[in-house]
Amino acid sequence: MPRFIQRPLQSFGKLFTRTGATIIHAAAPHIPVGTDPMANVLLPFGTNPPQGPLIAGQQDLTERSIHSDPRELWYLCLPNKLTPQQVLQILRSALAGDVWQQWQLCSLMLDTWPTFRMAAHQLMESASYMRYAVHPFAEEGEKPTPQAIEKAGTVSRAMRAMSPNPFNDERGFSGMCYALCDAMLNGIALVELLWEYKTSANHGREFLPKSSAWVHPRHFTFTNEGTVAVYDENYNRLNFPLTAAPSISTPDPDKFLCSQFVSRAGSALGAGFMRPLAWAWAARQFNLEWMLNTAKRYGAPFLDITYAPGSVTTAGTDNDLDKLIEMAKTAGSSRVLVHPVGTTAAVTPAHSLGKENPQRVLEEKADDWCLFLLLGQKGTTVGTPGKLGNDDTQETVKEQRILGVANWLARNPLRQFARAVLRRNYGNDEECPELSPDTTKPLKPEQVGAMATSISGSRVPIRADEFYKKLGFTQPDPGETVFVGGKIMVMPEALTEDEQFKQDLGRQVKQAEVQMELYGEAQPSSNGGTTQAGERVPVKIVRAGAPRLRAMVARASNQELDELEALVVEAENARHLNGEHEAVKAKLKEIAER
Repeated sequence: MPRFIQRPLQSFGKLFTRTGATIIHAAAPHIPVGTDPMANVLLPFGTNPPQGPLIAGQQDLTERSIHSDPRELWYLCLPNKLTPQQVLQILRSALAGDVWQQWQLCSLMLDTWPTFRMAAHQLMESASYMRYAVHPFAEEGEKPTPQAIEKAGTVSRAMRAMSPNPFNDERGFSGMCYALCDAMLNGIALVELLWEYKTSANHGREFLPKSSAWVHPRHFTFTNEGTVAVYDENYNRLNFPLTAAPSISTPDPDKFLCSQFVSRAGSALGAGFMRPLAWAWAARQFNLEWMLNTAKRYGAPFLDITYAPGSVTTAGTDNDLDKLIEMAKTAGSSRVLVHPVGTTAAVTPAHSLGKENPQRVLEEKADDWCLFLLLGQKGTTVGTPGKLGNDDTQETVKEQRILGVANWLARNPLRQFARAVLRRNYGNDEECPELSPDTTKPLKPEQVGAMATSISGSRVPIRADEFYKKLGFTQPDPGETVFVGGKIMVMPEALTEDEQFKQDLGRQVKQAEVQMELYGEAQPSSNGGTTQAGERVPVKIVRAGAPRLRAMVARASNQELDELEALVVEAENARHLNGEHEAVKAKLKEIAER
C-alpha cells in the first residue's frame, strides 16, 4: 500500500482519542523504517499535515500535480453512525485546519441523508450549469478599450474551449464550477487547472485551460500564518516562493483555484453549510436505527397468550412454559401457532409510529432545518400535495438562493480563473473582465405578447436582434416569408429614416390625388344636375364606402350631408355605441330610399 495511504489510515485509529467518546479503531499496517523521515510519523488528528520539502521553481502547468484515487472514498471513509460528541470533535478539528475529516463527514452525510443531498445538489447544479456572461472591463461612465474587449473574448473562449478527458476525473467548465461550489458545504475547496496551447486562424496561439481536476481535502490545509498549503501524494509542499527567501508562500495561482465560501465573518474553515446540520444528522442516524428495530418488534401483530395455573409447568415436561414461548416466537413467520389445551392465544394489532412520536418528529425537524438553511424554506409549509411550500413563494425563494450562489461563484473563484487566463496570455491581469450569471429565462406566451406590444409602442430605439432574442424568435431576413397582422407576406428590406420619409410622402401624394379625383371633378347633384368642385362630402364615408355608396352620397343635399356628418362625428366620439352607429345606418338608408 502506498505510504500516502498508510499514514492517513494510521491516524484514523486515533480519531476520537481526545474526548471520552468511544474510540473507533482502524487497522494500522506496519510500516518499516526507511530513508524518508516522515515514514513513521502518524498524522495527529486536528493538526496541520507535515511540512515536507518546499518545492521551488515553476511547475509544468500542463501536467497533473495531484492525482486523486477514485477509491479513496472507500478506504478513507468514516463509520456510518457517529455520536454527537464525535461529530462535534470533527467540527472543532476543522477549525484548526483539518478540513479532511470534515469533508469525510460531509460526504457521509450526503450518502445517508437524501434531503441534504437533494437540496445541496439543486444549488450546486443550478449554479454550475448556469450561463455566465463575460463583460469587458470599463471605468465608471466610460466605454471599454479595444484591449479590454479582446481580453474578455479570450476569457470567454477559455470558459467554452475546455475539453476534459472523459475517461478520468478531469472536468470541463461546468464540472469545475460544481467542484468550486463544494466550498458552500465545507467552507473551502481547491481545483487544479491543466493547460494546453490552442491555435486558431482568428486568434493565433493561446495558452488556455484544457480541463480541471478537483483536489481532495487531504492535500491542503491552512498554515498557522493563515495561508493555504498544498501537498502532493508524499506530502511535499507544492507552494511556490514569492521571493528569494520567503517567510510565507502561496500556491501558484495559475495552477490552483482556491474557493472560499462566505456565510459568516472570519475564516472560511467555519463557513460551510454542513456544520449547522451535522448534529441533526447524528441524531437522525440514531433515530433511523431505533425506528428500524421498532419496526421489527412493533411493526407486526403480536400474540397475547393466557393459560390456567397448573396447566403448564416451568420445566421438565413436553408442555412446559419455555416450549410454549418458543412456539409463540415462531408463530409470526409461520402464521401457525400450536399450543396445549388450557391456553388461549389472542392476536393484538401492530402499533404505528404516530405523528407525536419523538423520533419521527426529530427526523422531520432535521429535514426542515436542512431545507430552510439551503433553500430558504421548510417542508412543513405545504401549498400543493407533493410540493414544498407555497408554489410561487417556494420557487421565488429557491431562485434567490441559486442566484446568490451563482453571484458568489462569478465574483470569487471564477474571477480567479479569468485572472489566470490573462496572466498566461498577456503577462498581467489588468482590465480583467467582469463575470455575471445570465438569469434570462424563456417568456410565457402572454409575457411575449405584452412585451412585444410595449416595445412596439415605445419610441426608444432598440436593437432588432436583442428584441427578437428577448422574445425568443429568430429575426427574419429580407425576402423571407413572414406572418404580419394575420397575413402572409414577404419581408421587405429595412428602410432608413430618409427612405421611410420618402415612402410616407409618396403615399400621402397618392391619397391626395385620389381625393382630388373624388372632390375636384363635377359630380351629379341631388336635383339631377352636378355639384361643383370643392363641395363638402364626408371624407370618411367616401373612403370607406363602395362605388354605390359614393354615388349615393354624391346625390345627397347639403342639409342631408350636414346631418350625416354630425351623426358620423357623434358615433366616432362616443365611448360606447348606444344607437349612434344605428343612427348613421338609418340616415344612409333614408338617403338611399329617396
